[in-house]
Amino acid sequence: MRILWTVLAALMMSSFCGAGVAAADPANTYYCRFSTLGGGPYYVQVYNLKVPGKGMCSGAEVEYSQKDFQNIDGLKRRCNLDTDQQIKQKAALVSFYSDGTPASIAAARLMCSNAGNPFIE
Repeated sequence: MRILWTVLAALMMSSFCGAGVAAADPANTYYCRFSTLGGGPYYVQVYNLKVPGKGMCSGAEVEYSQKDFQNIDGLKRRCNLDTDQQIKQKAALVSFYSDGTPASIAAARLMCSNAGNPFIE
């Protein structure tokens, strides 16, 4: 499953790093921001959601288009919820991101740790 996730993550990020921005957001894909109790923002990408609603982006403080998400200053993917159990539980491929601030990095580190996934430096 991790090999499949690696391929899918590369495809997801290709739209961020390509020559142009897609005209429309991919179907069943959501981008959003939350804050931890300590106030640090962390960002969530929900890709290929298989159930109605917005998955982990339900109730987000801020929702983004793909274009706005990719333009967040210092945005960096910090972990992928990529185990079979996590994908089944979330009904999607989910990634946590941080921006360039120490509070955001700490928030993303906490979310990755709480999910049991390694933090990507």
